[in-house]
Amino acid sequence: MSDLIYANFKTDSNHIELPEILKNKDSRADMPVRACVMATQALLEKLPSSIDLNNTNIVVVSRKGCEGHIRKVAEGIDQKKARHGFFVRGGPQTLATYTALAFGIHGAAFSAIGDESSIEEIFSMVSHMMNINESEASILIYLTHPDKKGYQAKSIFLNRAISAEDFSNKQFKLISKESV
Repeated sequence: MSDLIYANFKTDSNHIELPEILKNKDSRADMPVRACVMATQALLEKLPSSIDLNNTNIVVVSRKGCEGHIRKVAEGIDQKKARHGFFVRGGPQTLATYTALAFGIHGAAFSAIGDESSIEEIFSMVSHMMNINESEASILIYLTHPDKKGYQAKSIFLNRAISAEDFSNKQFKLISKESV
């Protein structure tokens, strides 16, 4: 399978209902995590059921990470109140780990801070990571919070058959313009 398979999740609202798949796992997921989960769900619905999620990596790129939890930690420090657990869920890494948790993805889970211009470099890192840990595939998600109104998460399925020539920033921008 060497064709790019992708899906977009977009909402104009700053509230996203807790995805059903997270309800029995962890209901504390903030809105950026929920957007990533929804984009992954839309992507997985397009993939063949034979995809081995035990051997799939998940990589999320965003500009800010889980800002709601980071804000709660900062408020807790300012008010000298314990905020048990917020550090664990507060960093950008949460975007990948919660998404992996939701779908039982057992490959590497990695989050990065960046913008659309860093996607090609992230793709290169993902390709290298697939070779190092001998995984068959990766899901790459790019999350944005445009104008602080709503969220957009673009998910792309990558495997070893997709080369750097297949995936370029120009092609990513074309995917970005398409809607669900």
